[in-house]
Amino acid sequence: MADKPNDKKLEQRDKESDKESVKLKGREDILFEVETIHRTHYENSTNPVMVIDESGSYIAANKAALEFFECDITGLVGKKIWD
Repeated sequence: MADKPNDKKLEQRDKESDKESVKLKGREDILFEVETIHRTHYENSTNPVMVIDESGSYIAANKAALEFFECDITGLVGKKIWD
């Protein structure tokens, strides 16, 4: 049968858990920053950018794409790329 963790072992686990939490928070911050950069490029690009799901339906488009297709987002989302 395994020994019960003593106070020292529990403190060590807490410290390790805190370190992992800090690492995860740092990764979340980096992920948020990268997502912000990509979103800014997507939204401000002068090139049409469309997001298409696996069935071939438009699920998102930037302003340049809407201008290219001469429609609003509701006129594009849900349509197939071959429509």
